[in-house]
Amino acid sequence: MAQPRAREGQIKVVYGVTSQDIMLCHGPGTQKADVNLLLGAVMNSTLEADFSTRYKLECEKQMGLSVLEQLIARGYDPRTLKISINKMEASND
Repeated sequence: MAQPRAREGQIKVVYGVTSQDIMLCHGPGTQKADVNLLLGAVMNSTLEADFSTRYKLECEKQMGLSVLEQLIARGYDPRTLKISINKMEASND
């Protein structure tokens, strides 16, 4: 797969079949930091807090904005968000 291309105002995170790695790009009118935010949401570890811990953090306003909220604040239209992934085929080992 060639390097992915993004249209103006678009960010992309795709899996490169040839490179066997996650690839990212951003079109004119976007920032590299914006695509890195999205990449981080896909690649970073998540906090697996129990319900009472999460509830306490939310009540104390210690929870940060979601990735979607951050993208909206950066001017992205959530109605255009598309994420697609297929299950791997079962191996016959």
